[in-house]
Amino acid sequence: MTNSGEKRKYVRLKANHLTRHIKFQIPGMDIYPTNNAESKDISAGGILFTSSHAYLVGDVVRMELHIPGWEKYAAQSSEEGRQESKLPVLVLAKVVRVEALGSGKFDIGVAFVGIDDGQQHALSKYITQHYLKT
Repeated sequence: MTNSGEKRKYVRLKANHLTRHIKFQIPGMDIYPTNNAESKDISAGGILFTSSHAYLVGDVVRMELHIPGWEKYAAQSSEEGRQESKLPVLVLAKVVRVEALGSGKFDIGVAFVGIDDGQQHALSKYITQHYLKT
């Protein structure tokens, strides 16, 4: 879905959700700390978040996206059995943008490069439903 004049493939929803991120690494290599951040906006193809940890463009990060209610849109959910399970959406993402904000904060834009098709579809439906409400 795109807006006229927009080059984005997916609709972006302004949202403040907890994200956990860590630089993706091969087991046995240096250990990077897990960082918490808050999202600024999200789409089915990526997320923009503010972090006190800077990445380099091209870095791959492992992310946990804590989005209450996203799983209600999963195909395997039945109408009666839909509940918030509080499970995060797990993704691998490539850093495509880093912007220094000052005070040790950075806006980090990432594109999802590894996400379960079912989770991506559920996330897309969640975003579309919430975008239409705004």
